[in-house]
Amino acid sequence: MVSCFVLVEHASANNEGLVYGLLTTISNVGKSIPNALSNQLFATLRPALSDDANYIAVRGGDQPCFRLVVALSFGISYAFALASLLTMPLMPDQKADCHHRIATWPHRTSYALVTVAIVVLGLGYSLSVNILALTPLACLEVLGGQGCDHGANHTLPSANATSCS
Repeated sequence: MVSCFVLVEHASANNEGLVYGLLTTISNVGKSIPNALSNQLFATLRPALSDDANYIAVRGGDQPCFRLVVALSFGISYAFALASLLTMPLMPDQKADCHHRIATWPHRTSYALVTVAIVVLGLGYSLSVNILALTPLACLEVLGGQGCDHGANHTLPSANATSCS
């Protein structure tokens, strides 16, 4: 709702649709990039979060070190969510501040090009990683998998849980 208010104040009558489309796209990209990044980041944690056996005590999982890894993954997630609050000073304080920024801040085409380039790169990255994660290539470490054995099936090992050392 806040972004809609900012949109109404920042957009001129000529480009409201363009600005709204850009903000909607940025919002949607901002929701898919964390999924791709978390798959890649959490794949480095050991014992693996993607191994089902680590969650089941009967299969040798649910050990204190795995609980620590799960807690660490939540901590990392919350830290990134809180870090997004660092952009709050970029928001205008009130309507008058918004109109002052529009009138006094410089308008450059390079700002628009950089913004569009960042959105396009983010969209391409998140789409490629998330789509590849749905294919048999999901076992690749770069996509957050455990690594593919050549010629083996592409399922994650779940017969024995990763022991804690």
